[in-house]
Amino acid sequence: MTEAETSVCPDCHGLGLVRRDVNVGHPDFGKAIPCPECYWDQRHRYLFAESIWRRYARARLTDFSVGTQNLVRKSLNTGRGCYIQGPNGVGKTHLAAAIIHHTWDTWHGALVLVPQLLDLIRQSFNKDNGVVPENLLDAYAQSPMLVLDDFGSERVTSWVQETLFKMILDRELAGENRLTIITSNLTLRELRDYYNTNEDPLAGNRIASRAAAMCDVVVLTGADRRLQR
Repeated sequence: MTEAETSVCPDCHGLGLVRRDVNVGHPDFGKAIPCPECYWDQRHRYLFAESIWRRYARARLTDFSVGTQNLVRKSLNTGRGCYIQGPNGVGKTHLAAAIIHHTWDTWHGALVLVPQLLDLIRQSFNKDNGVVPENLLDAYAQSPMLVLDDFGSERVTSWVQETLFKMILDRELAGENRLTIITSNLTLRELRDYYNTNEDPLAGNRIASRAAAMCDVVVLTGADRRLQR
């Protein structure tokens, strides 16, 4: 482990929480809040502690060819995201995770499977748990960096079209304040065709066009790494 990984935060002593510095009688007196000194470091660790992402905890750009590294660095240096495209098992999610590690000091963010995100939003419509679907969508849409993994793998409905377009549009309109990484088996043209339906024959055009406006395409090729283990 590095010194940064083993050192203890002097403000919260490793608890991750501090008490608000307010006077007695204030509504927030005695309440704990996330430690501003180490919150994002902990968020980084927790993100890759989830079982689905744990294998990518040590993903690095140097795991990929120099050509791929250069494409990614060029995009990031100009404030653009990446549309990482390729068949199953070539390392799309691995590269997206490597980008998160590489940029974490500048871009804090989230990594989410698109089908899983849509399920979470859909389930929040039916639960009396205080989670508002619009707030959940906005939380991801407003994340400084967002990795949308496996884009184009969910079943297309009018609600899916509308939800994904809103998220992509919100992030594009935020401009330089948002960095978006998308992984998909589909090319942008295939993505366009996938989301175009008889009910809305232009939905795919809108989604793919916005994605292209925000992201440079990074194509990964090769054999399925998972089958070679």
